[in-house]
Amino acid sequence: MTRTQTELRESAIVQFAHALVTAAHDYAINGRDSTHVLLSLHALVRSLRAAIAAGAESPLQLQFSDDRMHYEGLPLLAPSLQARDLLHELAARDIAALTFGSELEAEEALRLFDLLLQPQNVEAFDRAHREQAMLAFGIRNVRSTSRTPADPSDRSANVAEAIDDLRHYQALAASLQHNHARAHRDQGLAVDRSEEHTSELQSQFRI
Repeated sequence: MTRTQTELRESAIVQFAHALVTAAHDYAINGRDSTHVLLSLHALVRSLRAAIAAGAESPLQLQFSDDRMHYEGLPLLAPSLQARDLLHELAARDIAALTFGSELEAEEALRLFDLLLQPQNVEAFDRAHREQAMLAFGIRNVRSTSRTPADPSDRSANVAEAIDDLRHYQALAASLQHNHARAHRDQGLAVDRSEEHTSELQSQFRI
């Protein structure tokens, strides 16, 4: 069956969101100078251009609530499942949306992650000087939008049970990611934490 242009566009946007989460995860695990991070950033740039080529509006904007990533106000559930840590960092910086220009390159994306993921840079996104911070880091093809009292998603449409399920899955995914990072550094695994989140998730499916 031939996929419609709309389906191709939606798939490409989801792939871009996945690439953003993957690059952030690789940065957190491997550090900014890792070859893995550079490869992830190049994949991020390719997926951005593929999404625009597939019909996504340029520049491409993703919105963020506490629990989910969104495009044009619609939740991107699959990328959100692995995005808990990234969403936490964005919330700490009061970021509601990031808008990506088609001229973004991997080196600029790396500097963006320096701002988004390094704890010492949380204050750089203070409303009063976030634009200056972005320019100081040489970030010219990404714009950030501050949060307002209204979420980028329509919270009235959310179902509490679905949110709980999503948070349990995100907690488990984050626990597994942290254990992967610990193993990468030859540290002991936090097995109890993973078991706790697994039990919580299993309980959601019991009748």
